[in-house]
Amino acid sequence: MFFQSSLGIDLQESAIIIAYLKASFKGAKLADHDLYPIEEGLSIQERAELLGRVVKEFLARNKISSVPLFLGIPREAVILRYMELPMALKENLKGSLQYELEKYVPFPPDEIYFDYQVISEDKKGEKLRLLLYTVKREAIDPYISLNRTSGVKFSGIEVCSTAVANFFAVSTGSDGTVPYGLIYARQGGIEIDLLDSGLLAYSRSVDEAQWGADFHSQVSKTLKRVTEDLKDQEGPFKVVACNLGRENPLIGHLQEDEAFDVRFFDAPSIGVPSYDIIPAYGLALKGIQEVPTGVNLLPEEMRKKPSRAGYYVMFGLAGLSLFLALAWIGGAIFNTQRYIKRLDTEVDRLKVEATKLQQIKGEIGNIEHQIDVLEPLRRNSLTVLDAIKELSVTIPKNAWLLRVTYSDKDKKIQIEGWADSASELIPLLDNSPLFSGVGFLSTITRSPAGKERFRIGLDLER
Repeated sequence: MFFQSSLGIDLQESAIIIAYLKASFKGAKLADHDLYPIEEGLSIQERAELLGRVVKEFLARNKISSVPLFLGIPREAVILRYMELPMALKENLKGSLQYELEKYVPFPPDEIYFDYQVISEDKKGEKLRLLLYTVKREAIDPYISLNRTSGVKFSGIEVCSTAVANFFAVSTGSDGTVPYGLIYARQGGIEIDLLDSGLLAYSRSVDEAQWGADFHSQVSKTLKRVTEDLKDQEGPFKVVACNLGRENPLIGHLQEDEAFDVRFFDAPSIGVPSYDIIPAYGLALKGIQEVPTGVNLLPEEMRKKPSRAGYYVMFGLAGLSLFLALAWIGGAIFNTQRYIKRLDTEVDRLKVEATKLQQIKGEIGNIEHQIDVLEPLRRNSLTVLDAIKELSVTIPKNAWLLRVTYSDKDKKIQIEGWADSASELIPLLDNSPLFSGVGFLSTITRSPAGKERFRIGLDLER
């Protein structure tokens, strides 16, 4: 939506990262960003209070009064589970999941918040494949309560993995038709994701110390296991490395494996100054445009309602555009009518000229009649006037003369002009009893309009 703005807040163990996006005609634009370190050993309540102060400070610095706020929590805080349910439950999926939660999550339903994303639909098998997101209430309740203590109210809370998926789906220009793996390096470890059709289809956060010396081979095995369920997978599996240098040992290990096609993502090339703000950027995208993954762990009744200011501005501009369009149409109609009046005036003038031409044509007819009367009085020999008259009768209407030259010495005539077909003039002139020796004096040339330029010589019979 044009003129909208949004704030994405990536809450990590060691830092709070904020990205402020504004919508424009060219898409999302990063207006400001910042990183605030977090001290070790803070309780969740202390972290929430720090978050409230940091957000208020950022809003004040950018003079922001009202903007959608989206909070991203670490991957480790959320439990992801894959589910298959009958297609018949699609109409009331949220309610149906309430009865299925205990099968997939080791917590009572009243101790968690949850949401889901439909990954695929098997209409033939009448199955829905879902990715279920659950988080313990105690992990995000302190942040929800910031509305009461600090006036900070969130429009959504989600895991940063979905924010990263939305970032790559929207900002990289990929059509998302080909699934690919994503290795995103964060402090202390990496996140392994599978992006399919713009959606997060798999996610796992790995601490390098957790796998120790077997870290590289475990990452490789995880990626291969992810590809087992992919349909029509041919050739090496594309893996995008984000925030990992080409000299990284893990990259070298994957490049040696023929099963992978390792690519590198360059964030600065698309206007993102740091890899660390990618999750916050992806979070903020939700406030200004549609994104593929719409997971929101914040219950609907607790969400901040979106500002209507952008809509009012849009409708105001639409009304102004409509007014200007109507004014332009009215002006065009007025100018057209004025032009028609001018045309009518010109037509009347041409009618007068046409009448005069008819009068001149009548006078020419009278003169020709007089010539015909006087003709018998001339001596019997042919004159140039006879030749001109014969030419005017013989030459068809689709041809015209530019020049007629007569030589009294040898009684030769040369004519030059234009015709649709110059070669047709030769037999016409040759059949006249007044002319002989008819022939072209130069090569016929053709104009861009398709007319032929001719030069013909002929003898006047004595």
